[in-house]
Formats: sequence, C-alpha cells, structure tokens
Amino acid sequence: MRFLKTVAVLVIVVVAGGYGTFKYMNRTAPQLVEPNYFAYFKNQDAVPEGKAGLFITSLIMPETMRNVDFYTLAQKPMQYIPWPMRNMASADRGVQLIDPDRFYEFEPFTPKKLVDPFGNDRDLDGVPYVDKFLRGEVEWVPPRANFHLDHGYFLLPSRTGGMPTVAAKLINKARHYYYMPGKGSVQGTIPHEAGMKLIVDGALERIRQTYGDIPYRWITAEDFGRARAAMYSLLDEGVDTVVLSAPAPVYSHHEEFNGGFKHAMHYIHEWEEKHDKHVKVV
Repeated sequence: MRFLKTVAVLVIVVVAGGYGTFKYMNRTAPQLVEPNYFAYFKNQDAVPEGKAGLFITSLIMPETMRNVDFYTLAQKPMQYIPWPMRNMASADRGVQLIDPDRFYEFEPFTPKKLVDPFGNDRDLDGVPYVDKFLRGEVEWVPPRANFHLDHGYFLLPSRTGGMPTVAAKLINKARHYYYMPGKGSVQGTIPHEAGMKLIVDGALERIRQTYGDIPYRWITAEDFGRARAAMYSLLDEGVDTVVLSAPAPVYSHHEEFNGGFKHAMHYIHEWEEKHDKHVKVV
C-alpha cells in the first residue's frame, strides 16, 4: 500500500512538474506582452512637448550583405512557435552548405563546390566541403513539403555550424540569391535601403520647410546594437519628445508595434532610467 502511495505521489509530481515546465516555456514572448503599442498608438496624445526628435525605423534590407540582419530575421518568428517545437525549429544541426552556382535546387545533385554561410568553401581542418561530400560526410536535405517553393541544401552534421540551421540557410540563400553579382541579381545589391532613403529624405525636406531642422536618426530595426546607439545619441541631444516613424509603414504588430517601435520604446526606457528624465513618445 505504501508503495502504491509513493508511486502515486511521484506521478503527481512528474505531471505537475511537466505541466509547470510547459506553461513556463510557453509564457508570453517578450515582444507580445503588454503594453500593447498598437493601442498606445490609437489612443496617444500626439502633441510634442519641448524639443522634438525623429526616430525613423523599420525593417530594411541592407544594400550589401550583412549576416546579422538575416540572422535576426530568421530568429524573429521563433517567438510564435510553442516549446518544445521551438527548440527543434531553432536547432543547430550542422554546417549548412550550398553550391554557389546551384543554390535554389529541389532535387539531389552532385555539387561542384560547397560554401558555408560565411562564404568559406573549406572546413576548419582545411578540407574542401565538396571533398567531404564525395567521401559521404555531407548529406542532402530536401525541401520542406509544407513550405511553398522551399529549396534543398547540403549539411555537414559532424559538427555544429554555430547558429540555428534555419538562420544559416537564410543567410546562405541571401548571400547568393540577393547579393552575388550575376546570380540572383545583376549587380549583387538590393535597392531597398536606397529606396527607403529617398522616402526618408523627401519627408525630412517637407518637415524642414515647416519646422526647420529637427534632429533625427534613421536606422534598421533589426540591428539592435546600432539601433540602441542611434536612439541614445538622439536623446543625448536633449530631446524631450521622440516621434517614432517608419518610412513605409505597415502598421502591423509583427512589423512595427512588436518590432521597431517596441524596440525603440525599450531603448527610451533604458535611457530614462540612466538619466532620470522622462521622454514623451509620439
């Protein structure tokens, strides 16, 4: 009888512990917790006070390749995937590889060259990845059936790649499909950043015509270090009101209100605590 009670207690402890772990690991992601910045936007007091400054931020595709942008872009959807599936989706399964001349393939093939997300064609031991493929150390990973027009890739599973494989795949694809001259694009550059700059410059000129020179910063939302530094430098100029703006707004939670705008609010709160000063946000 005592044995059965012990077993029952253990079962209860295991079930309770498992349920508690599940609830904790699936707690609201940091970008989804209150305050709701869309509600803030709809109900705000939009009249600036004191010295105003503009903080212009959005997701900007860099003109030339920047790994960090695509790493962050690949990681952002992970907040919506429940645990433990999130751990599986963000796993580092090995060194992700593609053939630089056949980077968008759907069926297995024999590559002539293989490169990793950093552009290297050799492993840490100096052996070309393609030689390891010929020795059977590199495997083909087929496209995911539930992702429209997803492409396959190669994987060296004998060591980790240093980042989630899903991020490595996006970085490697971007490096060749977007930024390799003569491959995905003719010049190997993306005009998104330049196009956003034209919008920003035009808007700033109209603002100057009415209000004169106003301090501003324009930065991509996905490079957190640079964005934080830009916000701090703007506030260090004595700004009393920060006007948050996006050059081509979508006004969605994923793009602005749980993205660039929310990150900007966090930077402002950090600065406020360090300087004991309240900053109004519009």
